[in-house]
Amino acid sequence: MVAIRELPDDMLDRFVNPQPGREAALVASSPSAGIVGLAQFVADDAGDGCEVAIVVDDAWHRQGLGTDLLTALMLVARGNGIEQLHADVFADNHAMRALAHKLGCEVRTNAQAPYLVQISRTLESPYTAWEEQLVHHAAARMSAYAHA
Repeated sequence: MVAIRELPDDMLDRFVNPQPGREAALVASSPSAGIVGLAQFVADDAGDGCEVAIVVDDAWHRQGLGTDLLTALMLVARGNGIEQLHADVFADNHAMRALAHKLGCEVRTNAQAPYLVQISRTLESPYTAWEEQLVHHAAARMSAYAHA
């Protein structure tokens, strides 16, 4: 994993033109700040699992945007037949680890790369009452971001 300053054209094209049912990208934006967050999933080869990624602008940390984006992404993934999500995260990314725990994900050390943890979660269907409440809350907050 490395930081990049500018998206290569092929990566930008994948964000703008995801493969229906296999990929999705959710973007959070604000009229005053532009794009402030992005969440994406890409289905595994078998199609029943996916890798997720999320990024939130530093100025928007600790405001619930990451929770809302990842919750919405789980809803979209489940709607596309995805049953399991996973991601590799730097072990010292405590905010992402806390978010994963909050959303019911399992967090475990990556045996091949101890500087990483693997986050995973089964996406049950139908939603539990707690998940249903979280989805409604995220939808309301996502609407508020559009007007911030």
